Amino acid sequence: MASSSDHELASDFVEEEWKGNKVSGVNRSMFSLKWKFSGRAHNNKEIPWLLDVVLNPSDDLIVTDGKNKELKKFSLQGTLKDRLAFKTRPDCLALTDEYLVTVTFPFVTVLQVVDTKGKLFVVSTIPFKEQCAGISSLKDGRLVICNRETRSVFLCSKGGQILQEIKYSSSGDKLFRNPSYVRAVDNTTICVSDYKTQEFLIIVIKDDNKYIIKTCKLTEPRTSCVVDGMLLVAASNIRVLTLDGQKAGEITLDGVHHARGLIFSEDKRLLAVTHKSDADEEISVYQIMK
Repeated sequence: MASSSDHELASDFVEEEWKGNKVSGVNRSMFSLKWKFSGRAHNNKEIPWLLDVVLNPSDDLIVTDGKNKELKKFSLQGTLKDRLAFKTRPDCLALTDEYLVTVTFPFVTVLQVVDTKGKLFVVSTIPFKEQCAGISSLKDGRLVICNRETRSVFLCSKGGQILQEIKYSSSGDKLFRNPSYVRAVDNTTICVSDYKTQEFLIIVIKDDNKYIIKTCKLTEPRTSCVVDGMLLVAASNIRVLTLDGQKAGEITLDGVHHARGLIFSEDKRLLAVTHKSDADEEISVYQIMK
């Protein structure tokens, strides 16, 4: 692997190499399907487009539906508890307080904060840039937000004040063409999926505005999450990576086509996946067997 003090590129992998699970202890036998259900509401004429998902402290699934311009709240068993309609399409969301989620929108210059404890309602609106996509909350309360218009990732305060823009490598190369999803591993490490370049980037943010960057080629990379010190990435199937960007295997879950959103419960006992099925968009909830 070629590297420098502040810019590293991991070796690219080709799809044919994703075989077995030689490095990781994470494997298909760990995931036992508990519930699977449609992401539709009863009166939705359109098949939903389930873009992102989080779990609140009550283990309610909060999902953005881009097709129907809604935020939906499901129980783990699939009961639709509430819906919140927006005037424009929502994109991604992050749990930013105990029951509060911050929602991004690609076509308006705001973020919206929604309370999910009872009925869904907008608590506040935060002015921000247009073309926002992925969003994630760091443990210290800061936000990281992907922006397609500027082709960058912003590190922000919870109130939307931009603290830092991540756009270029130390050599001056642009890092992103279409940063679409982001997940924070901890307060200094984030994972960004670039849908245009088909790259997944692991970025360690340094104090001096320099970064350690490791990339790999993936098919349609989307969200990611961490379990047992390994990265699970929704990229057609579910890919397993080490935290330093090395391939560790592939997990194929029954009935899951084109996994999009991944989220673990706080205690890591459940994994929720939003995905396509043969004729619908669904949410599958798996119990983690160890």
